[in-house]
Amino acid sequence: MRLLLLSLMVTLVSFSAFAQSKLISGNVTDAAGEPIVGANVVIKGTTQGTMTDLDGKFNLSIPADISSPVLQIRFIGYESKEITVGNQTSFSIALAEDIEQLEEVVVVGYGIQKKSDLTGSIATVSPEDMNKTAIPNVSQALQGRVAGVNITAASGAPGAGTRVRIRGVGTVNDASPLYVVDGFIVNGSIDHINPNDIKSISVLKDASATAIYGARGANGVILVTTKNGSEGQGTKITYDAYYGVQEAWKAPDMLNSEEYLMVMTKAYENAGSTFNMVAPSNDLGVSTNWFEEVTQVAPMQNHNLSVSGSKEGLNYYLSAGYFDQEGIVKGSNYERLNVRLNGDYQAKDYLRIGTNLTLANAKGKTLPTDFYHGIINAAQKVDPLTPAYDANGLWGSSPYMDINNPVGTIERANNRYSNLRVTGNAYAEVEILKGLKAKSAFSMDLLRNDSYNMEPIFNVSPDENNLRNTVFRGYGATNTWLWENTLSYNKTFDKHTVSALVGYTAQESRFESLGVTRADLLGENEALQYISSATNLEPQVYGSAAEWAMLSTLARVNYSYDDRYLVTANFRRDGSSKFGPENRYGNFMSFSTGWKVINEAFMSDLKGGLLDDLKVRAGWGQIGNDKIGNYEFATAYRSLGRYAYIFGVGGSETSTVGLGPMSIGNTAISWESTETTNLGLDVALLDGRLEANLDYFIRDTKDMLIQEPVPMYIGFNSTTGGTIAPITNLGSVRNKGWEAVLTWKETRGDFSYSVSGNLSSVNNEVLSFGNDLVEFVSSGTFQAGATTRTTPGQPIGAFYGYVVDGIFQNQAEVDAHGQPNARPGDFRYKDINGYDSEGNLVEGPDGVINDADRDFIGSPMPDFTYGLTLNAEYKGFDVSVFFQGVQGNELFNAMKYFNMTGGFPYNKNREILNAWNGEGTSNEVPRLDANDPNNNLRVSSFYIEDGSYLRLKNVQLGYTLPSELVKKAGMQRVRVYASAQNLLTFTNYSGLDPEISGGALSTGLDYGTYPQARTMMFGANIAF
Repeated sequence: MRLLLLSLMVTLVSFSAFAQSKLISGNVTDAAGEPIVGANVVIKGTTQGTMTDLDGKFNLSIPADISSPVLQIRFIGYESKEITVGNQTSFSIALAEDIEQLEEVVVVGYGIQKKSDLTGSIATVSPEDMNKTAIPNVSQALQGRVAGVNITAASGAPGAGTRVRIRGVGTVNDASPLYVVDGFIVNGSIDHINPNDIKSISVLKDASATAIYGARGANGVILVTTKNGSEGQGTKITYDAYYGVQEAWKAPDMLNSEEYLMVMTKAYENAGSTFNMVAPSNDLGVSTNWFEEVTQVAPMQNHNLSVSGSKEGLNYYLSAGYFDQEGIVKGSNYERLNVRLNGDYQAKDYLRIGTNLTLANAKGKTLPTDFYHGIINAAQKVDPLTPAYDANGLWGSSPYMDINNPVGTIERANNRYSNLRVTGNAYAEVEILKGLKAKSAFSMDLLRNDSYNMEPIFNVSPDENNLRNTVFRGYGATNTWLWENTLSYNKTFDKHTVSALVGYTAQESRFESLGVTRADLLGENEALQYISSATNLEPQVYGSAAEWAMLSTLARVNYSYDDRYLVTANFRRDGSSKFGPENRYGNFMSFSTGWKVINEAFMSDLKGGLLDDLKVRAGWGQIGNDKIGNYEFATAYRSLGRYAYIFGVGGSETSTVGLGPMSIGNTAISWESTETTNLGLDVALLDGRLEANLDYFIRDTKDMLIQEPVPMYIGFNSTTGGTIAPITNLGSVRNKGWEAVLTWKETRGDFSYSVSGNLSSVNNEVLSFGNDLVEFVSSGTFQAGATTRTTPGQPIGAFYGYVVDGIFQNQAEVDAHGQPNARPGDFRYKDINGYDSEGNLVEGPDGVINDADRDFIGSPMPDFTYGLTLNAEYKGFDVSVFFQGVQGNELFNAMKYFNMTGGFPYNKNREILNAWNGEGTSNEVPRLDANDPNNNLRVSSFYIEDGSYLRLKNVQLGYTLPSELVKKAGMQRVRVYASAQNLLTFTNYSGLDPEISGGALSTGLDYGTYPQARTMMFGANIAF
């Protein structure tokens, strides 16, 4: 009976509660009547609410104990709205766009600014631009899309990085920009970041924009902001994936066996000798195409899953990504797994806390890419008579040269790596007073590098063998932390707007490495490829450690009067442990102004009609660079057997190993500084359909940090194994140029399109080396000698050598030219300079060809770089076409040393069939001679080629399925697409790829670089 009464009471109470609650429903749309999906509908003053569905509709139960309930409707990009419920049970709610919120903002150092208020030179790349291209790393998203930013791939190998230069090369040291991700200064590259996680990229190009980063902003700053949930956004799930295949877009045109035999026979005949084929490479029926043997059609795939949203003050973003790429050269691969968690929480009205955490695990297998053992290099050198495998299935070996069989090199290669990187930060921001905020952020960057290699036993030939197997294991750990504390203030009163920032930062990094090599493994299967499995008792062990630290104070003030006159001032003081105690600190500052001419009264007749925006910008600033070794101010010593000294006499002598200098320190070294002046103009016309941005800049690097040669007579030398010369502040470099960006966008009914182009030009010149001890710096050395010379009056890394002036056609021409050992058919070199009787260089011809006649023969610096993007949409279809190119640069094709001469038995490029063979037969390709007494292969303009190219970098065709169709399947949006990358390349360069990278002093040297791949892919973007 009691149980029956209790059940009845519960039922009555439940019914009573239900009867007193109120059920309401409605729909939320934009001003055009389109449903807004995921809008928050909350009862004001409570945490009770719901979100609109795929049709913008909602249902909500209002408890009876809430008197006079008010609905709050919020969605990002729209003005929030409050509605009193009253007696209504059905609602139709339209939200208006928040114009102030929708105005484009740009991420700048330690904050954001409205784009219209920028006074410095800052460019942005949006997610929409990046989503049109399937890219494996972040830096490739910028290639060709930002004026003044020159990006070249380090190689086409899977996982290879890029070389990024902003407004030219300002130093012979590391000229890479500074990367900042979610406010954290990242060491090295940002290739570990998943491109799908990126919300925006800002490129700070001039000193007025980068000075807030002081010591590390000399080469520009790239700011990356990753995604997060936003207030008013409901839970959103996205899945993005693509699959593609890659192939080499170009193959070298090499000789077949019959042609090779013909060329070598002629070369030996001209040298008075005979070329004899040697078994087993003597079968003309064998004609190996080595490039085909080492390359393949390679797959690649990418998958990304993300969940983002906002609820009760918490914004969150969680993602996981997987990227897998096989290389077009067999045996190379790259694999990366990414996980990211971003979130922020409005804990109190005055307190917001947040975190950004990412984990990236990358691993892969690499192949030799150097000048001597590189796979692409060897595939263009081994003769076609030699088979990849002999009759017994063993690796073939050429009897004509000491180049390893590249197929065997690939199959024996076991060089693997694994990199684990965890970066994260946590911050708290407190609003002390209205407009006054204090923020503290602590960040960590933990990097672990593991490398493995096992060299197996093999015996292909006397020149290609390894009779003792070895195993190697290397380990590196880098721990970096950064603590930043800032105080910001924003205030608008009358016509004045002031924004101020002060801060204090500290950063420290430590690196440790350990490596062991041990020989004589018990076996070579994978289970035994460990140090403990080797039996040799004398392993080779190395270990090292290094650390650096930086302490900084910073300040910035932005001022705007009447939305017409803008002023920005930055100051930063940095202290770096890389310099001695007396020169550790440097002060860096900048000033910039802007004038919004469009807001002047005299422009009122033009504003809103023909002219929508007109702004003039000007800026000046100084920034620093400390990218040198960690202990260059101190002299380092080492212990070697050659430093031993014998103590004692007679039979009691003992040998004691001493110390010798390894590097010479310089306590006087100080900051390398860069001073930039920038003038800019921003224009918008025709209701914002046409936008133009123009910039002119002068960027001077002073007190450049450079290794100063040490005279031999003081007992030191800087040759291999010798003492490293000291780093000194010497000389200056100027980069001067202009940038232009033009964009047209228009919508006509269901059809919308945009065309955007950028063009930039930079003139690079070394102004001075500061003293008479350093006249020039040579670099880019290969078998024929140094290829570049850096000296005042020339660009950094200019090519230097003899100037080819045609080919001697007869003996009379040879006799009339003072060129020792020359014969008809040899290169004729220009007689430019000479030496006097005391060995001093004298300008003007002297009738003798010698090293005084070398001259500057080309520059790897382009005259200009450009990019062109075309986008169009019609109903559900969209198409994107992206071109990228460079113009006016030269490349040094070092492969000609092997492929365009009869002096070596390497295979040849088919062009050698046009070699000189009698008067008038050729004025470009010299005669074939196995001895080459004229040394036609010396460094000369023969190797220099035009490196200009125009590349159809990406074309993508997509289709978005009708919303009514995908909603029935419980999805918000489904887009499928087909894409092609590097589809077409227009160039006169004869090498495999004109996109050649390199160091500051050796850019553009091609010795068989791993080429870029042409990729075809299919993908899908799905949102739930």
